[in-house]
Amino acid sequence: MNMLYINENYRNKGIGKELVRFWENEMKGKDYELVMISTLSNEQAQHFYRRLGYKEVGSLLLEDEPLEIIFLKIYNYKSSIYLIIKIN
Repeated sequence: MNMLYINENYRNKGIGKELVRFWENEMKGKDYELVMISTLSNEQAQHFYRRLGYKEVGSLLLEDEPLEIIFLKIYNYKSSIYLIIKIN
């Protein structure tokens, strides 16, 4: 997912959750076994994705950029192979 933003007037109404579920179903339909998103170091957004079953798997800090938290959701643990790389 590239970008998800819900106007403050429409938050806490289930719209974001429905949009993410739609996107996840599209990815499952294309046989993706996992999906990954990232969000800025924003507690509200992090809580939102955790409630939807995403797990924090790392972070990314680029020069002159805010910290990004990376989340992953796995659909098929049995057949997926994962590689985690630590970049210094």
